[in-house]
Amino acid sequence: MKLIHCSDLHLDSELKTNLTREQITERKAELLYNFNRMVEYGVSNGVQAILISGDLFDKKNISAKARNAVWGEINRHKEVLFYYLRGNHDANSFLSAVEKLPDNLKLFGDPWTTYEIGSNVTVSGLELNEMNSPQASLSLVLDSQRFNIVMLHGQESERQGKDQTEIISIPLFKNHF
Repeated sequence: MKLIHCSDLHLDSELKTNLTREQITERKAELLYNFNRMVEYGVSNGVQAILISGDLFDKKNISAKARNAVWGEINRHKEVLFYYLRGNHDANSFLSAVEKLPDNLKLFGDPWTTYEIGSNVTVSGLELNEMNSPQASLSLVLDSQRFNIVMLHGQESERQGKDQTEIISIPLFKNHF
């Protein structure tokens, strides 16, 4: 089985630091182009699923160009499953404009959500927040007879940092059967 995993693409980021207006426009176009290239690479190489582990976007209000580019790729490639777990920079605005989600787009939330891929792989994900983050490992249930992929978005650390990123303690998730 072939999969692509990505995170922190930050499409449509404002990119205000040290870039001119022209450079910002060029960089935003490059980010969207690379997202499209990643999907096309997956399609041409028989990838079954693309796993997006947070921060696909960078802000609450997404431009129509960025939103339409991502929706276009998802809708154009029904043969690829897209697993999208929102991160701390993602907002509902990407999903709110759509009445019906395409069948090939799989979302996560709170509590843990698990999908089966084929006969022996599961993808489980949880969108972390300050309420569920401390106990996330305790509520995870995995099947020892399957290959398990766990999707989270946060900072791997043993203690809280200065930003709003949720902390993921890897030792708490090891050997979790």
